[in-house]
Amino acid sequence: MVENKLLEKALDRRYLEPYAGKWVAIIDETVAAWAESAVEVLAQAKKDRPNADPEIMKVPRKDEGPLVV
Repeated sequence: MVENKLLEKALDRRYLEPYAGKWVAIIDETVAAWAESAVEVLAQAKKDRPNADPEIMKVPRKDEGPLVV
């Protein structure tokens, strides 16, 4: 059983499928921004929610495996 709702959503490919190949910023367990690069997505998320501390991740395309850092 997955207790972290963000992780649970990330493991469900259907939730992130629209963002495949993009970087996403997650704030309060929802996708707050998406862009082509981590720098762009962080800037966009901070512009929209300056006091938030977003989690940033790249959503793999169907032909890619998961990105582990």
